[in-house]
Amino acid sequence: MRYANILYFVFSAFIIGFSVTMLASPGGKLWQELLILLIGLYFLYRGYALTVNRIRRRERERERENHGDDPSNA
Repeated sequence: MRYANILYFVFSAFIIGFSVTMLASPGGKLWQELLILLIGLYFLYRGYALTVNRIRRRERERERENHGDDPSNA
């Protein structure tokens, strides 16, 4: 999926916003609201990690092309 990181960020923003709204309203169970917030933070982390991994993969591919260390040439 090409745009998976964007979907992770959008989904995490929705979940975090929902959980913050639940925390601000009176009533409800605190542990459920915090669990929803943690799920949102997890999706935010996954989106960030996916973005960083793609950037690093592109850098490694460029280095291989520049140095001629292509495994298919072996």
